[in-house]
Amino acid sequence: MSTVDTMAIAVDWLDAYRAKALESLIALYDESATHSCICDGLKLVAGELALRAYWLDRFERHPAFALVDLRPEADGILVSYATTSSVVQARLTFDKRGKIVDVVCGPEIAETRPLKLQGCMRGAS
Repeated sequence: MSTVDTMAIAVDWLDAYRAKALESLIALYDESATHSCICDGLKLVAGELALRAYWLDRFERHPAFALVDLRPEADGILVSYATTSSVVQARLTFDKRGKIVDVVCGPEIAETRPLKLQGCMRGAS
């Protein structure tokens, strides 16, 4: 039985973001993954099309630079990284296969706990 290295997957996630490698980034997510972002107002994203649109926007408006912190938490991995406008914290949670099932991100000072996905649109951001 193999174990999934979620720390390595979290680093891969940030590396793909930094490289603007859309296909590599999308491949890390489970097909039913959700992504909640409070960086520029609340965004609730679900589905591959919505994730693609979200990431293309992030690549252009808020590119990621340096890793600030990486640490395990009871429910996943917390990644802190610098963007052009702030330091962002992202909590990544994973399924047993190591696919990302949920990301909640926001400015480092914000509380980045999972948000309710009521009214979340699938396939569009």
